[in-house]
Amino acid sequence: MVQIKKDAIRKATLDSAFDLFSKQGYVNTTLKQIAEAAGITTTNIYRYYSSKLDVLFAVSGPWLNDILDQLEVELMSTQNQHERLGLVVKTLWCDIPEKDNGFHYNIIQALSTLKPGDNYSRALLFELEGRLTKMLRQCLPIKKHFLLEDDRLSHLLFMGSDGFSMTFGIVGPSRRSHAIFYDFCNILMNVD
Repeated sequence: MVQIKKDAIRKATLDSAFDLFSKQGYVNTTLKQIAEAAGITTTNIYRYYSSKLDVLFAVSGPWLNDILDQLEVELMSTQNQHERLGLVVKTLWCDIPEKDNGFHYNIIQALSTLKPGDNYSRALLFELEGRLTKMLRQCLPIKKHFLLEDDRLSHLLFMGSDGFSMTFGIVGPSRRSHAIFYDFCNILMNVD
């Protein structure tokens, strides 16, 4: 094979991984398939990533951060706290689970294959929770900011996102996700 620059190998790997994970899921995608689609060898992938899980997180991190970047832009143009909270919860519980053919379900599949003692870093989750908590400060009345301590509300929202993503991956869109996010926002804001 022709020698490809390192950045080009990384990009080709991540592009093919995203495409394959989106089409056939984490469980049904192999590193060999990712390598073939990228036009490289599996050995090349192992020079940059220690496992298929590492490849998934290398794809998922930027994907999730892009979604939060877009959410931050939307929040800047929304003044009403209740509407802001609605945007956040809708993004986490409706948009992320369905985006890119349910790509987020790949994370659920991957994590469900782990065993105690497997090498798994929660750094991405902690990073995303921290970002989300900063956004939620703009959404909630000050008297509700206690919910933001230790990123608790952000963690709850991401765990909900995981559940809706699992549902989407197995049976398709939840018929109740919009009603649930609406009710949840009303409960948090004490609206009848």
